[in-house]
Amino acid sequence: MRKLTISAIVASVMLFSATSYAQVYNTAQKLREGAVRLCFAPLLLVQGGNVDPGFYALGGFGVTKDLDLYFNARLASNDRSYFGADLQWALIRDNPALSLSTGAHVSDHLGIDGTLDLAFPVGNTVVLYGGLDVNIEFAGGETFVPAWLFFGPRVQIRRNTTLFMEIDLGITDVAPSIFGLGLSFYL
Repeated sequence: MRKLTISAIVASVMLFSATSYAQVYNTAQKLREGAVRLCFAPLLLVQGGNVDPGFYALGGFGVTKDLDLYFNARLASNDRSYFGADLQWALIRDNPALSLSTGAHVSDHLGIDGTLDLAFPVGNTVVLYGGLDVNIEFAGGETFVPAWLFFGPRVQIRRNTTLFMEIDLGITDVAPSIFGLGLSFYL
C-alpha cells in the first residue's frame, strides 16, 4: 500500500507539473494526531483578464487532536511564488467543523496569513467546505490585504486519497481569483 501511495504522489507531481499560486485546499476537519497529509494541486490564477497557470504543494501533520501544522509552497510567475507555514486550530470538531488557521509566508516580501474554514460532511465520501482567507502582505514599504471567499468539495476517491476542487474568489482589488483541482494523500 505504501508503494502505491508513493507511486501515486510521484505520478501526480509529474502529471501536474506547472507553475503555481493557490490558497486553501484544506477543510476545517482535523488530521488524526500523528497523521501526515500531502496535497498537490495545479491551478489557474485569473486577474484583470490575465490567466496564469500554477502549482501548489502542501504537507501537513496532526500535532494534537486540536492542532495541525502545515507547510506549503506556491510556484508561479509574476512574483507570486512563496513558501509558508500555518497552524490549523480546531474551533468546533463536530458536524459542521470549524477551524482557524494562522501563519506566515515569505517570498520577495513577508506576509501574515489567516483562514476561517467551515466544513459540512455529506454522506461518507464528500465534504463541502468554504470560508474566508485573508493575508496581510508587507512589500516595498506598503501593506496590501488580499482576501478571498473560497469553497469547494473534497471527495474521497480511495481509502487514503481525496480529490479537491476549489474556487477562491478574490474579494479585494489585489486578490486574484483562483481555480484549482488537487489530490491529497493521507499517510
